[in-house]
Amino acid sequence: MTAPRAIVWLAALPWDPHNFARPQQIPRALAGQGWDVTYVAVRPSWARRLRRGATERTAWRAREVAAAPGRLRILYLAAPLPGAHRLRWARRANERALRWQARARLGPAAAAGPWIANAPLLYRPWPAGAPVVYDCSDDVRLFRWCTPAYVRVEEELLRGAAAVVFSSATLEARYGGRCRQSAVVRNACDAAHFARAAGPGALPADLAAVPEPRVGFHGLIGAWLDLPLVAAAAAALPEVSWVFLGRVEIAPTLLPRLPNLHFLGARPYAALPDYVRGMSVMVLPFARGALTEAVDPVKLYEYLAAGRPVVATPLPALAEPAAAGLIRLTAGAPDWAEAVRAALGERAPELAARRQAYARAQSWSARAAQYAEVLARAGQAARPPRSDRPPADL
Repeated sequence: MTAPRAIVWLAALPWDPHNFARPQQIPRALAGQGWDVTYVAVRPSWARRLRRGATERTAWRAREVAAAPGRLRILYLAAPLPGAHRLRWARRANERALRWQARARLGPAAAAGPWIANAPLLYRPWPAGAPVVYDCSDDVRLFRWCTPAYVRVEEELLRGAAAVVFSSATLEARYGGRCRQSAVVRNACDAAHFARAAGPGALPADLAAVPEPRVGFHGLIGAWLDLPLVAAAAAALPEVSWVFLGRVEIAPTLLPRLPNLHFLGARPYAALPDYVRGMSVMVLPFARGALTEAVDPVKLYEYLAAGRPVVATPLPALAEPAAAGLIRLTAGAPDWAEAVRAALGERAPELAARRQAYARAQSWSARAAQYAEVLARAGQAARPPRSDRPPADL
């Protein structure tokens, strides 16, 4: 491989200290391996920041994030017409403004790419001729908010990108046939960060107030979770406290209400090990469907890094750790409650050690090395062809 050079990671979301997962971890790991990485996001409007309760500051000046031996900086560009992506003329104005800002603020060498698009953004700031790699980590077409224009942009990326990186084999099976070249780079974890949960330490006050034993989950809470399953299992185990950490992406009225169900809200990534320390069992109650079947859950690796027993609904990405006896897969409320009860009774330190060893092998640095190979193969391939006309409002 040639010497590391500048790359631009074009993210769909700001650098979020709460939802710190693949979009932040891979660029940080690439910088840690010597790459000069600029994490670029479109500055959200004040209305969106207030609605989501965002805490990340989105100043105009780029800021550095420690990632020696390389360089990682966070840079926000501004769409002059936020929220106007449904209007063709507004999209065109935003796209031109973003390309101008990218050239002016990144510098010629960085702006030349390669660019890694972490999502099929409607506004495409990369300059003509820059090679683009599409990081496809979800089947975005299955989200309710996905518009026909968004699908069209993704199709353009799939067919025109120098390479497409999928986070699961299921995603590659669905869309890999459209790509020039594709690769699977699965999700991973910062095992050392979550291993802190296996050691001694004080519990956060809000968690300490919840009675033991506790069953836990952390991550975004939305329609992809099987909340009726959770409610039925919680009702079957009234002596167990079920604790959910994460931003709620659905109407609060859809959350089940039981005395032993606790929705504590989002917590910073840095604090998650302190919360996992207070859990006896972690759960992955994903609803079964096409969306979740394409997911490789980051939180699974994080749970295993803490050495915790895990009870999950069956997903293709979970088959390997289940076959190794590291997690319990089951479906249906009665079986789920029984599996949680069995996990609560587990007293096997050697099994906890095996879980942690498995998690250590699934590191973000290993995934970044795979990414570097993809970038080397992508070379200086042309970026996705872009029509003079933005995607039509269909």
